[in-house]
Amino acid sequence: MRGAIMGISRMVSLRPWLFGLVAFGATGLLACGRSGIDLPGDEPVADGALEVGDELGDDGPGMEDGVVFVDPDEPEPPEPRPESCGNGTVEAGELCHLPQVEYWSRIDPCALDVGDINGDGHLDVVTPNSDFDHAETLDNLTSVLYGDGQGHLSEPVPYVSGDDIPVGVRVADVDGSGMLDVVVVNSDAGTLTVLLNFGDQQLGDAGRVGAGEAPVIADVGDVNGDGVLDVAVAATNEVRVALGRGDGNFEPSASFPREGILWATRLLDLDGDGATDMLATNTTTATMHVWYGDGLGQLLDGGQLDMPGLPLGIADADLDVDGNLDLLVSHSFGLAVLMGQPGGGFAPMTNVTAGVGPRDAAVADYDQDGILDAAVLNSTSQDVTMTIGRGGGELEIEATYAVGSLPSGIEAGDFNEDGVPDLAISNQLSNTVGLILSDP
Repeated sequence: MRGAIMGISRMVSLRPWLFGLVAFGATGLLACGRSGIDLPGDEPVADGALEVGDELGDDGPGMEDGVVFVDPDEPEPPEPRPESCGNGTVEAGELCHLPQVEYWSRIDPCALDVGDINGDGHLDVVTPNSDFDHAETLDNLTSVLYGDGQGHLSEPVPYVSGDDIPVGVRVADVDGSGMLDVVVVNSDAGTLTVLLNFGDQQLGDAGRVGAGEAPVIADVGDVNGDGVLDVAVAATNEVRVALGRGDGNFEPSASFPREGILWATRLLDLDGDGATDMLATNTTTATMHVWYGDGLGQLLDGGQLDMPGLPLGIADADLDVDGNLDLLVSHSFGLAVLMGQPGGGFAPMTNVTAGVGPRDAAVADYDQDGILDAAVLNSTSQDVTMTIGRGGGELEIEATYAVGSLPSGIEAGDFNEDGVPDLAISNQLSNTVGLILSDP
């Protein structure tokens, strides 16, 4: 029953040493960008990929923007791979992925989402070009890097998203056209821009939705059960929820107040009753807030969960295949795993150590053994920790993959169409989208 989650929900009591970390976290998280930057001088090769040795700009790690970086002089050697990798045969239990290949994304890719935007059957990558100082252009742009199904991405195709400053994107069919549209989160303006998909790689601005102060990450889902997608977005001191009209426009957004800097929100059926519920991470109070939906548009207070560190991204999956949704919350000290129980409660939380500064996770079966795994994106150590599922929700670190400077988002998808999930990463200070491709 819902009382299970309420029983472990409580007002957080922060240790004294954590207050300093919280204060830093608020500053660092809001510094999702840079200032005084010179544009990089690298030139993409014909397919958009950056060749090994390309310079990605001198003003990346170490800039005075409140973000602490790890920028080693010597990269760590790649993890050893099974000898069977690269023979073209997918074998259960083998983890076979290549080092990241980077593609120019335009300036400041602060997040990303993936989907088949142009309807050609191949996955594409969508990223907001935050360009906080408008160093590249006066326009606010969101770019699409179109995939070819062979593990390559095109040069970024820019679309004007209107308001300052685009920091988040979510891909979904919000107008019921059968084509994926793009919802852009505009932090400075406090709005969402809806870019409707008209086909033939044409995306058009369909209007605005109020999103509160300094919104960050949005999600979509059917909150009121009418078959039309709605949108929720995390902002300062609140989550905003706007009901969809079915034509790509939304009703005025309603506020769900929570004091603090809210980072990510998630719309999902947490308790298995068929109605959409809502989660939001709070980087000020180190908690995750819960609302339960009644299926008719009402979201009812379900309390909050204390997190071991400052929580950011939320991932969900049924890790133990018991029919209950499980949660993976990236926080400042690792990955919190909450195994779902019937009625929306959780078993005692476990924690998986990852790299430095975990930001988000992507769940998929990367080693093809029939058990879900989790790839954790670490913004400070600038790498991805691959944790392999061992059953029952247990995750074990298996490999680490280096990525670019200040990685900001991660998504799983089969970009080379070999049946094994790959990874897409937005590298904000490198101005690239990286692909970590499978190589069975």
